[in-house]
Amino acid sequence: MSESDPYLLGYRHAEQDRLERQADELANESEWLFDQIGVRAGWRVIEIGCGPRGCLGLLSRRVSWEGRARFLARTPHGCWDPSTIKRDLAVGGLTGSPQITTVAARSRAESARVPAIAYCQGTPLRNEIEARNASLLGEATDIAPEAVAQRFGRGAVDPKIQAHIVTIET
Repeated sequence: MSESDPYLLGYRHAEQDRLERQADELANESEWLFDQIGVRAGWRVIEIGCGPRGCLGLLSRRVSWEGRARFLARTPHGCWDPSTIKRDLAVGGLTGSPQITTVAARSRAESARVPAIAYCQGTPLRNEIEARNASLLGEATDIAPEAVAQRFGRGAVDPKIQAHIVTIET
């Protein structure tokens, strides 16, 4: 990790750019698939594994204010309860026995601004902001560090973070 790269996991601008180009290049195909599925106003949709832009913006426009398009229910990432994950898998038709491994870590950053930028511009929360008013992305990013600081303190932040790794045989 270089001095100019404050992200613990080594965020790379080149990869971010590639993923954004990919989303642009696949937008027409994604729209076609949504046409085939029949996604329309009022639907509730969820996109999992959508990267920095993915399809959440496309889905948000289709379901309009009458519906809901979410990334894992809401950012911050909402799949936190293993029993809920197991239930949702069963409701979705996956009948195998899921194996869930929880990985706990620390999410260290030199200031509250680092995670604020990460959430506002590097997660599907960006899609939600841009779907409602793209011109407000900068303002949202400027406001967010205060919310992080109120929760985790001024200066360097060091909150807990965890992920559930879910595998299921079908």
